[in-house]
Amino acid sequence: MFSIGLGGILENHIIFTTVSYFGAMFIVLVVIKKDFTNLQTEKTYLATKLKQHSVELQNALEQLELAKQQLIQTEKMAALGRETADIIHEINTPLGVISSSISITKMFSEQILEQLPLIINLSNESAFIELIKRSAQNLLSNKEERELKNIIAKQLNEYSITNNVTIANYLVSMGIYNGIETLLHLLRSSDNVKIFKIAYKIAALKTIILTNSTAIDKAIKIITAINFYGNNSSQTTNIIDNIETILTLYHNKTKQGVEIIRNYSNLPPIMCYPNELGQVWTNLIHNALHAMNYQGILQLDVQLQNSNVCVSISDNGIGISDEIKDKIFEPFFTTKSADEGNGLGLDIVKKIIEKHNGKITVNSKPGQTVFRVSIPAQ
Repeated sequence: MFSIGLGGILENHIIFTTVSYFGAMFIVLVVIKKDFTNLQTEKTYLATKLKQHSVELQNALEQLELAKQQLIQTEKMAALGRETADIIHEINTPLGVISSSISITKMFSEQILEQLPLIINLSNESAFIELIKRSAQNLLSNKEERELKNIIAKQLNEYSITNNVTIANYLVSMGIYNGIETLLHLLRSSDNVKIFKIAYKIAALKTIILTNSTAIDKAIKIITAINFYGNNSSQTTNIIDNIETILTLYHNKTKQGVEIIRNYSNLPPIMCYPNELGQVWTNLIHNALHAMNYQGILQLDVQLQNSNVCVSISDNGIGISDEIKDKIFEPFFTTKSADEGNGLGLDIVKKIIEKHNGKITVNSKPGQTVFRVSIPAQ
């Protein structure tokens, strides 16, 4: 009764084995499904995190670009700020000239109007007009002026002109040193002092008007140069005008002990960022002036070479040693004191030039440093 046939045993074994196999397979499938679900969840999580990191990275890049632009602007304004006192002086000087000239003009005009009857009654009005036309601005030194006044006073005395010393003073002040004999009719007038005094005041008005015109042009040029710093758009620009704008801002630094040599060739206008290129010339010119302690020769060469605008700025200063020549374009590297620079100038210069698809090189030895900038003209 307890005996089971071989066939039954085999059948039971097969059934058991089959059930176990499918059971194991089911378990494996459940595990795989669970792992797959977890994998999908992990994939979704990683994709979300990756997207989040991508957004954060993009934001970081935008912030970095913004910081770079702010850094450039800060350095640019710092360079301008270093010259603020001189720029204010440069503006105040022509404005002061204009202001003082106005009061002198008003006074002389009133005095001339009072003396008009004498002018109208001149027997030789054409000689008086010619006298005014011959007047010019007196550019003599005090010593030269004294010597000329003595010479002309003696010459007038030889012609028996009364009040020769007073008349000589007026003539020299009017810039009239030669051809005295052509003025004899006026010189021999009984009112010669009054005549030449009026002529001197009219000539002075001519000089004042010319001086005011020059002063106004200078003030406008300086204001234009400062306004130039606020424009950061791409536009067609004349590189030479671009450089001259920066030289205007440095006029007060260069007018005493710096000789500026300009070798300019005719150039076509190029499309560029004039504001940023102005920062290039600002830094290079500032460094050149600093290197020669504002006493020496600053030379600027601008020409067209192989469809490139090439600008060379050289000075005869102390030069750059070989030990640091490879480091000068690195950010924050500087040989200046903390109040003179932060080491960003040449780094910014290089980036601006690279933005214009150009390049910058430097050659230096004691007594000569040359920075060469090359920018595609197209």
